[in-house]
Amino acid sequence: MENTQRLELEDIRKSIRNKAKKEKKYRAIKERKWFSLVSKEKKKLENNLKNSSKLIDFSIHKKREKNLAVDVNGSSHPRSGALWFSKSDVDDKFFQYEDKYTFKDFYTLSIHILNKIEREAIDSNKIPILRFGFLNKNKISVADFVVVRKKDCNFRGKKAIKDFFYTKSHRFYLGYLMSAYIRTDTIIMELTLYDKEYVILMWEDFLRNKYNILNRRAII
Repeated sequence: MENTQRLELEDIRKSIRNKAKKEKKYRAIKERKWFSLVSKEKKKLENNLKNSSKLIDFSIHKKREKNLAVDVNGSSHPRSGALWFSKSDVDDKFFQYEDKYTFKDFYTLSIHILNKIEREAIDSNKIPILRFGFLNKNKISVADFVVVRKKDCNFRGKKAIKDFFYTKSHRFYLGYLMSAYIRTDTIIMELTLYDKEYVILMWEDFLRNKYNILNRRAII
């Protein structure tokens, strides 16, 4: 009789242990599924944020392209010049333009970008122009500058700051460019970057002197 009761009691304990194990396993599976779901939702949210930031950047770029095309009476290129037959962002009859911008207080001018624009412009028999701008946190343009090859400009009698950078890129701070603009006369800077010579001027001054540059007349 006692043995029978002991066996029954042991069976009850086994049953309780098995039930506890099953519940623990079920909870573990449920937790894994929950964490997996959370992880998927987190990734989806991160991707959405990345895509939305790309859309914002793309909309800013398209707006700047459109404004640039209006300023020069030119036409913007589909897909920002990604097509083989339509390079750079904007062109008109004589110039080919690439537009860059930054939200930082500096812009890194790179010889690789300048060489790329020059190659594309030469293929179209046009003069290459790089415009770079500084935007504030509200996405409003603070200032736009233009980089032109020195050989395309006639700036006799103009005072300009001379800078030499024998590296492939250089940071230009907005504060420095604006102070240089105040101290100079239309041409802000006569610049050597790596092995090539350029000049930097304000976008508005470029627009005023566009045809002077084209016809090799003195910049005013």
